[in-house]
Amino acid sequence: MKQITDVTPDGAHYIDDEGNEQFIDFATCQQNNIDSIAESMGSRFTNERRAFYQQAKYVGRRYALSDPPALYFYTVPFTVFEFSTRNELSEVLVAIKQAGWRTNDGE
Repeated sequence: MKQITDVTPDGAHYIDDEGNEQFIDFATCQQNNIDSIAESMGSRFTNERRAFYQQAKYVGRRYALSDPPALYFYTVPFTVFEFSTRNELSEVLVAIKQAGWRTNDGE
């Protein structure tokens, strides 16, 4: 199972399913999210909406009420982390927030 080992203002370091160290770049996640929203909204995606999402700094979607709790980062494809407890997920979410980024509620 993948495990996040460190969260910095640049992104999240983790160990993948094969035991290799990996990195998720938060700026790339944010841009992937903005691009996805722009594509789904088409011509309704305004400069004001773009500015909102750039300022919001969303890098992933949290599923705190799921069993198991999970976090999906906006990588392509999504990088998914499952947690044993909601407290473990909460610790990662706090670290992401302290690093200056945010997650959306997936429920």
